[in-house]
Amino acid sequence: MAKITDNEIMRDAIELFLVNYAGTIDMAGTVKYSLKKTVNYFSINLEGSGFVDKVDELNKQLTQYLITWMQKNHDGLSNYMSLSHIVIEYLRPNKDGMTQNLAKSIALLHLPPYYFQNNAGHEGEMRSAIAIWALDFWNNVMLRNAVLITLVYLPLLLLAVIKFNTYAPAIQKAFDYTNVASSIIGSLSLAYLTTKAVNIRQEKLARIAEIKTLSNKLTYFRKLCYNFQHFYEYWNKDNPYKSSFDYANGIKTRISSEEFFYPNYSDREEYAKYRALSNENFSGPIINMVLQLHMFAGEEFSRSGLAYTAYPADYIYSFSEIDEYITMHDANHIWYCCDEKYFPEQFPPGYYPNEIMKEIKHIDKNVEGDTLTRDLLSTVSLNFQYDIIPRLYRLTRLNEAGLPRHMQYFLLLFILILTFGIVLPATLYIFLPTSSYALLCEFIVLGLITHVLVSLPILLQNESTLDRKNDY
Repeated sequence: MAKITDNEIMRDAIELFLVNYAGTIDMAGTVKYSLKKTVNYFSINLEGSGFVDKVDELNKQLTQYLITWMQKNHDGLSNYMSLSHIVIEYLRPNKDGMTQNLAKSIALLHLPPYYFQNNAGHEGEMRSAIAIWALDFWNNVMLRNAVLITLVYLPLLLLAVIKFNTYAPAIQKAFDYTNVASSIIGSLSLAYLTTKAVNIRQEKLARIAEIKTLSNKLTYFRKLCYNFQHFYEYWNKDNPYKSSFDYANGIKTRISSEEFFYPNYSDREEYAKYRALSNENFSGPIINMVLQLHMFAGEEFSRSGLAYTAYPADYIYSFSEIDEYITMHDANHIWYCCDEKYFPEQFPPGYYPNEIMKEIKHIDKNVEGDTLTRDLLSTVSLNFQYDIIPRLYRLTRLNEAGLPRHMQYFLLLFILILTFGIVLPATLYIFLPTSSYALLCEFIVLGLITHVLVSLPILLQNESTLDRKNDY
């Protein structure tokens, strides 16, 4: 199942602003998006909102909000650079048969021009992640350090090769200095890498308590979904949606909640499956809700034994597992059925509602009473949609992340310094004592050492700067 996309996160951020700015929940659901090769398009339906004639002020406030939001939250996006520029079209009612829509372009980030292609047929398209990384390395590392180092050391290298015999004693002394310097740099690099690895481990250990708490809550929410599916006192023949409930249970193993709610129109076979399984004679919201319940508490949940685990379960979810549930952040069908009053204000008493209330009290110890109500079920589902699942998604992603890119980079430098500073020269001195290849290794090490010295201020600045999202 696909995880929530950057455009969906941006759409939610815009909707949250609109709801707070307008002071009404009616603005929820008014934002749509479409991703093209060169345009991130968003539309806001302003009909009946009171902002039809206040687009300029609304756009000004929204722009300021989104720029601030991007600065604080760009680390949580898969590819924040793709959202550096967005186009927002404000949809307004037609007047005298003329379209009154207004489109505004918003620059959220200022990126270097080389991030975008300029060849014919692909103008304005963002380059691939590998191409951007290579260009960043070339512009910020090679051009800044390597070219300078090459210009300094290449003439010296040529002179040393030409006058190898004449300058042999001096070259040997330079070798000694280089070996000492490479040993110092290698030791510092190893100490830095080791310390950083330990710090990363400590940061991950510090998140475990919160991950454990949220994982337990998710387990009890899944048990809630399991019990609600088996709530036969409610899903009986007197229930007007019993036929829809039965139909959904008949197709839940053949199509997922995401596939049913987001049909793949571009895939002929997948769309044909959707059309074959969708049926206008049954309630769509109930079908979507049952499929979402099955996503959380299907056969896999029954086989895992978590449905019968005593409190607390202490089952820790992996990032890949949470990735399956993040779609609820975009579409909460349980809340929708509650909000649209598909469910009664109070559910009939029985074994399963009692079990559901136990799980709700495990999730939120402040809940009082023993009656399962529509509002309580709605509140619990919203809590998971906007708080628990997104937080667990972020924390598990951080804890399962590998080494940061800058650590991989310095690990590579450490390996290169050891290789060209110790391993290769020692081997060449044994088998080719008069070879100029050893001389080349020494100049490579000198270049690497100079590069480390030039890059050190930037590294120290990055290490001393706190990440507002993760460190505060």
